[in-house]
Amino acid sequence: MDATAPPDAVERLLFVLSRGWLEARANSERAEQIFDLADAMHNIPVYIAHPSDGLWSAVRRDLRRYHEKWPTTVDYMKYLDGANPGW
Repeated sequence: MDATAPPDAVERLLFVLSRGWLEARANSERAEQIFDLADAMHNIPVYIAHPSDGLWSAVRRDLRRYHEKWPTTVDYMKYLDGANPGW
């Protein structure tokens, strides 16, 4: 039987994806940044469908790297670490 992602993690990750699409739309003229954002988020749906510790680590690593490269953007890690997404 496949593992199930924790509901709290799924909610946070869906919020991150939603914010990511908003950020991409707002910065559509910045191709390098949008490429990096897509690269940072590509493992999120895979984790939701097939959760594992390795994928969770990859999601966290990728989001951290994105924010380190683009520090004036949304800090998606804060939503994974407990900040209320505020839907």
